[in-house]
Amino acid sequence: MKLLIKLFTFTFVFISAPLYANNLATINIEYIIEKNIEFQNFLNNLNEEQKLMNDIFKKKNLQLENEKKEIEDLQLILNTQEINIKNNLFIKKVEEFNAEIKQFDYYINKNIEINQNIIINKIIKIASDISNSQNIDIVFDETNFFISSDKIDISNLVIEQLTLEKETYLITPKEDLF
Repeated sequence: MKLLIKLFTFTFVFISAPLYANNLATINIEYIIEKNIEFQNFLNNLNEEQKLMNDIFKKKNLQLENEKKEIEDLQLILNTQEINIKNNLFIKKVEEFNAEIKQFDYYINKNIEINQNIIINKIIKIASDISNSQNIDIVFDETNFFISSDKIDISNLVIEQLTLEKETYLITPKEDLF
């Protein structure tokens, strides 16, 4: 038995392979995007444009509701063929209105997607530069860890670097998206 214990001790102490520790870091991409002033300005500008269009859409919707009420009121006066013509024209206007809303939603979402890709690629590049300069082996994002120490979180370093580099996020014109 003593021989067996000595053999195990010898094996673990002298023969085992050296262990290496990896330098780890974490990054919170959502937090970085929230703290990026240029990206938040872009979102605010896009939000203002969206508010303006929502007001226009509300007015158009009100016009359509009034037109629908007019058609309903005319049902007692006009014959079936005339009512059908007015209904068909109304349906066409509603379809065009819905297409316009859908197109605007696409425009807003596409602008967000384009600029999110820009900032995420920038964050990846900066995180890569930081990890290389600080000999960090692995960087986890907020979806890949549960809790981490502030000592290994490089989010603020990325925010500082993003602030220095000042990326401009632009609203792509509608003509360029369609």
